[in-house]
Amino acid sequence: MKIDIEFLFEPPEFTKNAILTIKPLTPLSMVSSIPGSYYKTERVPDKFMLCGLFENILSLHLDENERNMIRKKIKKHYKKQYKLEYTAESSNVGYKPILDHLFEIVPPIVIPDMKFYDDLWTQHLIGSDSRHLNGSFNNDWNIEKDLIKLKESEKNEFFTNNRSSFPQYYRSPQIREFIITDGEFLLNIKITQSLFNIINDACVKSNIGYLGTSEGWVDISIGEAI
Repeated sequence: MKIDIEFLFEPPEFTKNAILTIKPLTPLSMVSSIPGSYYKTERVPDKFMLCGLFENILSLHLDENERNMIRKKIKKHYKKQYKLEYTAESSNVGYKPILDHLFEIVPPIVIPDMKFYDDLWTQHLIGSDSRHLNGSFNNDWNIEKDLIKLKESEKNEFFTNNRSSFPQYYRSPQIREFIITDGEFLLNIKITQSLFNIINDACVKSNIGYLGTSEGWVDISIGEAI
């Protein structure tokens, strides 16, 4: 789906009161901070998570350079056109949203009944030493005969010298908390008219997105608050 991003440069006038309904279709894990060895889920999606959800259903799949460029242009436009200061927010895990300035979450929030459980989750990381070598799969077959002969003390140097023969990411299993919900999240949001219309139109075509992780599929809808 192609989308005009001109709405990102509109002033933050929250003229629309809306209800966002989120129905989880799978277990969710909504982690908002940089964890240690345990990924604990939040009970309610925060603003950064909603930004990710909105960007997902709007097909705004952008890399960091594109996000930095857009945020820089918004800041310049806001200062010149509206005499407003635009603050480029980033989450604790480094996510840089591009539409967080166009809505706010307001109370009350309705949360469904929940059950919690822990499970192993695969984290994808980029390393510079033997941890990447030990955690990667599907390496270039040309190095397999050398890999099986390596001593532990030789792995760091071998990985450095053969970096291009390994996948970009390696896999590390982590313990992560998930929730199973019985019901829906209902979130009150104040939002610009344009963003409301764009999200509503997108939901008519496809209202499935993900929340928290790429496996956390949800059904969403947005409507005017009564």
